[in-house]
Amino acid sequence: MIAWSKAVPRKLLSFPVTRPVAGLLLTVFALSGCSGGSESSQLGGTSSADPVVVDFPVAYVKRTLLFDEDDGALVTSNVREPAAFFPGGELYFRDRASPSAPETPLTEGIFPDDMDGNPPQYDVKDISASFDGMRLVFAMRAPEDPDLDDDEQPTWNIWMFDRETGEVSRVIESDITAEAGQDVAPRFLPDDRIVFSSTRQRRSKAVLLDEGKPQFSAYDEDRDDEAFLLHVMNDDGTDIHQISFNQSSDLDPAVLGDGTVIFSRWDNVSNISRISLYSMNPDGTNLQLRYGVHSHDTGPDGDFVEFVKPRELPDGRLLVLMRPPSDQARGTAIPVIVDTATFVENDQPTFDNAGLLGPAQEFLIPDLLSLNEDEPVLAGRYTSFAPLFDGTNRMVAAWSQCRLVDEITDPLEPVIAPCTDEYLNDPNFVEADPLYGIWMFDADEATQLPIVTADEGEIFPEVVVMESRVLPPVILDGVAGADLDADLVGESVGVVHIRNVYDFDGTSVVNNAALADPLVTQATDRPARFVRVVKAVSMPDDDLVDLDGTAFGRSQAQLMREVLGYAPVEPDGSVALKVPANVAFWLDILDADGRRVPGFARHQNWLQLRPGEVLECNGCHTPDSEVPHGRLLAEGPSSNPGAPLDGSPFPNTEPALFANAGETMAEVWTRINGVRTPSVNLVYDDEWTDPLARAKDASFIYSYTTLSTAPPVDVGCVGLWTSLCRITINYETHIHPLWNVDRPVLDEERELTFGLRDFLQDVVDRFDIVLIDTPPNVSNLPAWSALMASHHVVTPVQPEKNSSEAIIDVKRRLARAMANGNPDLCDLGYFLNMYNGRLALHKVQRSQIEQLYGEQVFDTVIKLRTLYKEAVFTGKPITHARPRSDEAKMMRTLLEEILERVRRHWHRGDAGSAQQSKTLVTEKPKTRVNE
Repeated sequence: MIAWSKAVPRKLLSFPVTRPVAGLLLTVFALSGCSGGSESSQLGGTSSADPVVVDFPVAYVKRTLLFDEDDGALVTSNVREPAAFFPGGELYFRDRASPSAPETPLTEGIFPDDMDGNPPQYDVKDISASFDGMRLVFAMRAPEDPDLDDDEQPTWNIWMFDRETGEVSRVIESDITAEAGQDVAPRFLPDDRIVFSSTRQRRSKAVLLDEGKPQFSAYDEDRDDEAFLLHVMNDDGTDIHQISFNQSSDLDPAVLGDGTVIFSRWDNVSNISRISLYSMNPDGTNLQLRYGVHSHDTGPDGDFVEFVKPRELPDGRLLVLMRPPSDQARGTAIPVIVDTATFVENDQPTFDNAGLLGPAQEFLIPDLLSLNEDEPVLAGRYTSFAPLFDGTNRMVAAWSQCRLVDEITDPLEPVIAPCTDEYLNDPNFVEADPLYGIWMFDADEATQLPIVTADEGEIFPEVVVMESRVLPPVILDGVAGADLDADLVGESVGVVHIRNVYDFDGTSVVNNAALADPLVTQATDRPARFVRVVKAVSMPDDDLVDLDGTAFGRSQAQLMREVLGYAPVEPDGSVALKVPANVAFWLDILDADGRRVPGFARHQNWLQLRPGEVLECNGCHTPDSEVPHGRLLAEGPSSNPGAPLDGSPFPNTEPALFANAGETMAEVWTRINGVRTPSVNLVYDDEWTDPLARAKDASFIYSYTTLSTAPPVDVGCVGLWTSLCRITINYETHIHPLWNVDRPVLDEERELTFGLRDFLQDVVDRFDIVLIDTPPNVSNLPAWSALMASHHVVTPVQPEKNSSEAIIDVKRRLARAMANGNPDLCDLGYFLNMYNGRLALHKVQRSQIEQLYGEQVFDTVIKLRTLYKEAVFTGKPITHARPRSDEAKMMRTLLEEILERVRRHWHRGDAGSAQQSKTLVTEKPKTRVNE
């Protein structure tokens, strides 16, 4: 429950407090209105208010402090909960930024008093001015209705104030349309349309309907609240359409000087949970990562922070607010200036600016600001900034002075005092409730001038300046047949073109020219054979579909996914294929058996395409790398330069597939045959090898039509793929029936189980050790046959969430093997593989595994290194490819430890004979699905 501000009289100790700003001393007044607020303080004394500061109007939100009725604590907020309702907000306007200017309430009287005659308790937030300074848009929510359930309460709506007419009106006139979703964070576009964040999810709901599913607003990936996505509408509330497609929320849009929209995106794939900066065109095309994926540990004292409320400064840099990912009671934000034109991370410049050391970020207030709400902050607390565009380097800010309160000495009249060493060391004093007022901040002069001072129990958390600014260029929406391919728009698809799937952070891990030459490389020797398009499955409210944890399989981290289709990777590593528009998707790189190739990390953010859009990508990216990726103009050149000449085919390829200079094989195919259409089956035909050079590689197809059980796809999609085709595999429907399919019980069964052992018994004397490397799934036939043939088992374990559970599966499988034909099988233990000591999660998992399994865990840890990926692609062991590398030394150390454990087992007499030490099987616990 929520209560309003405490009505407790307080004594005020009204003397000025000094604090440093930019190396100077700044004296601030107005302890809860103790001074008149008409003077600014600066080094050397005070001076009269500068009349220049009062020549523009301001609008601001005023609200009462809210307290929890149960414990009296301040009510908290969270950046991930944009729909939160805090009753008691009001919107005000002053035609001059001056304490003496009259204050005009803008939202007063819009909602009626309640039945008892009390004033309405509504809420206002996210205020923003038009480029000419004549209009104001904001989000407002009507008071709660005590007679309605929570899901029937009023929603957030977009409202507008027009300075010329003085009118305040809701942008969407229809009550039904206005209440169809939660609408927040409105911003004017240069063409007077409004971009805003909303749970409407209009296009996503239409896709659900096309898929034969009920329409609903999807929940975020934590399954707690409806996801907010970006929408655009006319300034009269018409033509509402969705432009962003994410599984968690897209928030805080703002328009940059080039006309693009920058916003804060909550990436939450596999529970990574971070809010970074992205940009796109106003029609949703050209989505790119702008800044911050690897810069979240840049808060004060290395605090983990989120990047919210981005605003462009006059010099083109961004003013961004740092907020913590946790709940806040005081609304503290730290303003930071970020040079996103030159940097993609705090210490990583763009390719064109390679060599710059950074940092990209500069704290606007160089005092010792803090996000810690458990201790007072001498510099005070900020929560909102609005830059001026008048060339003065000034900003209007919402600031709360550092104040202390003593509620113990005299509870009836608590004493409020400024933060001084004396009071900070007095145990009776604790930080007082925030008292955010509106201040003029001058970065050049290191001064602050009060504009609006708050009274006890109220705060001014948001402010905006209504001045005229330079209008950015209008980026028109793409038009089919002019800007966009009309056929692609008609199919509701876009195109993804990857120049080189083997390109990791600007460097190819293979010899692309050799792979592209059929005379040098056969198809069976190419690691990457197919690309798989994976779509996110929208999560409904539990009231619509109550999903148990078992519905997600072994892990809920990635929720549910559907496969949209498959397409071949061309011999040179390039890919071009159609992808359904208006859905969140990612791409997996597969081998010839349809398994994700080791070394290709999953996307940690969702991609999107608008109808007719073409997405260009240089290659792949490793999760821990900070090299520019996902922002095309920040990346270096592709490692696949394409064809060297015009009019000639690639070496030893079909003459009809002639290339132009710079084209990848995917571009050649697209130009001659059209963009590849995905297939729901895995289909390979050798379309590149010139038969005069050598025989074409064998074709194959893995088709759902050959199943004797129900296929997980509409049969119509097998012959004709469309943007609505989905491969949806449910265990109960598609996997479980496979166990009931008739299987011959003949001598072949023994051959399948013990055939490998029988073979090894005939040849084992020729070798010192036979190493069997099994697939990740310990329950499949190859792994089972390997267990029945081996004497020792070694298990690599990735330090991930389900590792311990996977080890339990291995133990069960080993026990079954010992009970069913291999009683002398010895478990040598487990070693950590792909370990990243920089990740706290890996450290925690390592500690847990070592605690659970003790001496069974090897001392040797195989760390995550790029050279191992190179070895996979080159087909050479690391000890041969890079014999002197640290990675090779790690492998040799691991081998010595394995052999030592084998010797100990042998000399203890546990093994039946010395011969039993010759065969090892490495079991890989399957910690993820679809590996």
